[in-house]
Amino acid sequence: TRGDVQEAIDMTYYMAGEGRRQFGQTTPSEMVSKFQMSVRQPVGIAGLIAIFGIYYAPYVYMFTASALRNMDPSLEEAAEISGVGPVRTLFTVTFPLIAPAIISGWMLAFTLSLDDLVIASFASGPGATTLPMKIYSQVRLGVTPEINAIGTLVLAVSLTVMVAAQLLLRCHRPLSAG
Repeated sequence: TRGDVQEAIDMTYYMAGEGRRQFGQTTPSEMVSKFQMSVRQPVGIAGLIAIFGIYYAPYVYMFTASALRNMDPSLEEAAEISGVGPVRTLFTVTFPLIAPAIISGWMLAFTLSLDDLVIASFASGPGATTLPMKIYSQVRLGVTPEINAIGTLVLAVSLTVMVAAQLLLRCHRPLSAG
């Protein structure tokens, strides 16, 4: 529609003006009230957690939705017939069945977030430094024993979580009839 096209044109002019303003080539734009949220503001640690949570939520959703689709609905029906309320059914039947998928999605999201230096760099302010930002800033000067220790700790924690997850899955695997 015409309103959307005009808004896109206005935004283009505004962003061009903001770019020139940041390099000292022009005065601040007059359209600040309309596009105030498009100006970069540092968000801090809580904001970074929210940004990464929103950015990686689809990964957790994919795992969880798959687990919910493959879940046997008769288990929830049995809880309902037994007189168990919906909240208790959620925590005693549904959640334990989808917990491995939620944990898997969380682990994937956490692993991917360690690699996403660009989002952390652009969204964080001067007081918020993430582990990948710290590692990158120190690696530019050369690999120190501190960087090697951090890498070893990340690897050890990852392996520990992976082995613990495998042991938990092995303990809770249903017995096969046969």
